[in-house]
Amino acid sequence: MTRALILFSLAACLTASSAAAREPAATSPEAMTAAQVRLTARIEAAGLGAPPPLLSNAEDATLLRVALDPRGLGPVTVATLGDGLASCDVSNRYNVALAFIGSRRDEFKNTPPEEAAALVLERTTKNLAKHQDEMALALRFSAVCMARLVKPAADFWVALPEAQRTQVRLEGLRRMRDGISMVYIGIIITQGDPGIREANRLLLLDTLLDDNASLAQGLSPEGRRKVIDAITSTMPSGSAIARERLTRLRDQLTALPCLDLCSI
Repeated sequence: MTRALILFSLAACLTASSAAAREPAATSPEAMTAAQVRLTARIEAAGLGAPPPLLSNAEDATLLRVALDPRGLGPVTVATLGDGLASCDVSNRYNVALAFIGSRRDEFKNTPPEEAAALVLERTTKNLAKHQDEMALALRFSAVCMARLVKPAADFWVALPEAQRTQVRLEGLRRMRDGISMVYIGIIITQGDPGIREANRLLLLDTLLDDNASLAQGLSPEGRRKVIDAITSTMPSGSAIARERLTRLRDQLTALPCLDLCSI
């Protein structure tokens, strides 16, 4: 199961009131990092198939709101790029843990691949529907977090001597661009789903608009075209408010120059 599939599954399942309602005061970077360490430990201890911390438990809700509070993110430089990547990975791992609740290793090893993929997608969709507020928190955090990685990642690449620009490093940057593309498309698809409450849809769409100038530079030219195509195809089924904001997002993506990771 790929992260791309998880993000697309999310697009069909976020069906609850805004996960950002009644948030506490902004989290400090130190508190966010400490909470992410605890959250990661909890995910690892639970293992595949077991529920990770959920908002339905008051203590776990506090942990999640601190660990996945984008206001706790600070600037990222080339020197701190590793820490920035690690922070973004926490929300990705949490997404995966939620999607695979109830799963077992090798449970589909004797199932034809297409049938197995359909069964995994069905389970993932149900899990994300049940835990949509948690997924809204995590996806919002992923978008904001990844936006802060784009320029330092490009600066890192540009500063490398030619001999150190290995294929492995290049593929790592390309995977990062693919992940950013999936974040965009996953959020955009939610805008056309009538089962998703507008507060949740706009929470995610506003996150893209707020960070679009930075995040879009992590898209390749082909990735940007795919995102614009997703906006165009989703526009007719979105609400009036969503259509207005999708139009702004599309116009910004069309006008932005190709810099940073976009040009690599």
